[in-house]
This record gives sequence, structure tokens and C-alpha cells, in this order.
Amino acid sequence: MMRIFILVLAFMAAVSCNDVGDLAGDGGNPLDDCVITDAVQPGMEAVVQWNGFDESAVILLIGVDGTEHEAEVSVVTSSGLIFRVPAGVTSGTYMVVLDQLGNRQELGPIEILAAELPVTGVKIPYAVQPGETFVIEGTGFAVGHVLIIVKDGESVVLRQETVSSGLKVTVPEGTACGIYSLYLSDGSNEWILSDSLYVAVRKTLRSVSRTSGYDGSIRYRTCYDVEYDGDMVAAVVFTASLTEDGEVLMEEARDRYVLGSDGVFRAEGGSSSSLNINFGYERDASGQIMTADVLRFSRNNPDGAMRTFSYVYDSAGRPEKVTYVLDDVTRSLQVYFYEADNLVETMNSVFAYEDGTLRNNPFAADVAMGYDMMLMTDEPFLYFPYLMGEHPFTSSLLPTAVLEPTGVMGALERKEVAYETDDDGYVVHMTWESGASELFFEYE
Repeated sequence: MMRIFILVLAFMAAVSCNDVGDLAGDGGNPLDDCVITDAVQPGMEAVVQWNGFDESAVILLIGVDGTEHEAEVSVVTSSGLIFRVPAGVTSGTYMVVLDQLGNRQELGPIEILAAELPVTGVKIPYAVQPGETFVIEGTGFAVGHVLIIVKDGESVVLRQETVSSGLKVTVPEGTACGIYSLYLSDGSNEWILSDSLYVAVRKTLRSVSRTSGYDGSIRYRTCYDVEYDGDMVAAVVFTASLTEDGEVLMEEARDRYVLGSDGVFRAEGGSSSSLNINFGYERDASGQIMTADVLRFSRNNPDGAMRTFSYVYDSAGRPEKVTYVLDDVTRSLQVYFYEADNLVETMNSVFAYEDGTLRNNPFAADVAMGYDMMLMTDEPFLYFPYLMGEHPFTSSLLPTAVLEPTGVMGALERKEVAYETDDDGYVVHMTWESGASELFFEYE
């Protein structure tokens, strides 16, 4: 009864509607005053205000490409009818066509809106690897929902299981690497959840090194090597040396920071041991890092107290700055600036991104941050989270140039950058100054 009441009200409001019993009247086109709901979503109802419908009326929705969908007519009265748009009708403009008593007549256009996404609070990983199981967080996932990834017209259905926080999803082994669009389907409608889900091979960073000109063919090399005990970082080794044709001529420094049973890294041997440098992260009883947001650091503190440094992250989870407190004032040791998901500036460096096709593997260490790290070898603890993968941010693009200070206040010199990648898309070699300066990344 409520639907009929709505139609009666609509008819009273549409005072200009013709009182015509069929489509063959002599007073012009009786459908000129037909009123149709402007827009509706699939599965929802629309109202047509007009008084010329027969009980046998059939409503068709015809798309611009000629595709026809028959709607379900639920109510027909003297003042109009109500029809339901079939689930699965794609968004766009459709012509509402009346098929009645052997005649077809266009009633007018209707806009079919995209069906409303039934899930809220969706959180999707930036990248996954073939065979990986992960959770897509969200409220509203239901039995019958299917997740599909699509690349170059090829689709892959993901295995899934409903959990309390959303969907536990597995990417099939053998899925080709690349950038996919992720869709949610309920069998009738599809919604895009992401247009840039990366499927890529995941590797572990083992070394970052930098070489630059020194004297003729002799080059100066600094390097961080990461040593593992199973899945846990056991030590980080910093070396500085003079090399020629890849051979070490002289080692100027070698500092090995070893993880102790108390969860603190301490310098063993080398120049840093005399400075009593040590640092660590908050860990659980098993020794696993609980967060890399806070690290403790001390250098020649007679009482053994450790100064606290804190990583501050932005809303996207990227490191924004490193702060510490001195004389009750919070100060910044390092600051990071981003544009369009790319690291564009630190307190030491500026980076330009001008090639939208130049990308690193999404699991790779960020090359701009690695470049900046090798400029601050006097504060090695600052980049331990980077070396240990504790904040695995990677710019969406690779910088095409670095801009370095010239020594003149505010002046920067642009230096073009070139890259070499391995078979899995990881940058392993970065050069600038026409090859005079280089960064090397090693993974396994």
C-alpha cells in the first residue's frame, strides 16, 4: 500500500501529466509529460509518473551500446508504475522503454549510478607476493563476496576466508608480477578497491654501499652490511675504505654493531667502540622488535643512560621526522618531505621525479633514503630501521635527478641519475655525476 500511496502523491504533484489511456491519442505525444526518477543504483526501485500504463507493461533499460535489461515491474496504478533496476547493470545513461500491447515507446532517460560499495574501512596492502596470504581489513564483507585482480585483461580470482577483521586472502602461486586492479564482486556488481596493487617478489636487503672519486682511479667506499640470524638482524657492519679496481687498498674504519641478549646493539671493535655507542628498540620477550617508532641511543654517557629518539610517521605510515628531547625541547634530527608518494626532500638532499614509468620493486629499499643515509655515516643508528626493514617505505617512482648543495647559500646543482635493476625489478646500482658517484644495493 505504501508504494501505491507514493505513486498517488507523485501523480498529484505532477499536475501536468496527461490523462491518456493509450499511446495513440490525437493530442500530440502523450509521453511529453512523463516523469521518471533521475538516477538510481542497481537493485533499487525507480518511479515513472504517467497514467497510460496497462497491467501488461514491460519496462526495458537500453544502454547506449544497445544492451537491453528487463526491469522488474512491481506496481502498476492509474498514476504510474514502480520498477526495480536489475542488479549487475553497469553505471551509465539508459533509455527507459515501455513495451506494451505490441508497441515500444521511449519514456525518457535514466542515470544508473554505480552500486554503493558494501564494505567500509577498507585497508589494502601496498604490495604482496605470489603465494602470500594477507588480510584486507574492512567491515561488511559477506559470504558470496569474491576478490579478483586484473592486469592486461587477465583476471585472477583470489582464495579467501572471512575473518573478524575482514578477508584473509591468498595470491595463487605463479601469479605474474605487475600492477593489478583489485575488484570486489558479489556476483551481480563489481567495485574497484584499488587500481595499483603490486604483485612482486620480496627480497631482503643485505647491503648498501656508496663509492665516489678520491684520487685518480682510487675511489672512496662506505658500506653498511646487514648480518642475519634466521629472520632476525644480528649485526650491522659499517666500513669505510679506499679501493682501486674493486680491490681494498686501505680500510679506514670498520664498526660492527652486534645485537646483545638485552636487545641493544653495541659497537664491538672499531672507532665507535671507544665512543661507547649503543642503541636498541623496544622488543618483546623473544627478542622481536615490537616497534621501530622509538630507539634508544647513547654515546659516552658515564651513567649509561640512553637518549631516546623517536620516529614520527605521517597519516600514510611514512617516516616524517626523527626527534629527540634536549633541555626539555623537542628537536628534529632528520625531516622527510613527500609529494605524490615520493620522497622529495630531506635536511640533506632534494630529489626530482620526472619519469612516471621509472619504478623500483615495491618491496625494495627506497633509493632516495638510501642515498641520504650514506651522507650521514656519523649517525649510523638513524637508519637502522631502514636497513632492518622496520619502516619499508618505497617511493612510487625513482628519482631522475638529485640536487646537491654547491656550497653557495641556497644553490643546488642538478645531477642526472641512472639505474640498473635485477630480474625482479630491484635497483642494484644507482649512478650520478656521469658515473663518478655510485650506490649499490644487494638483496637475497
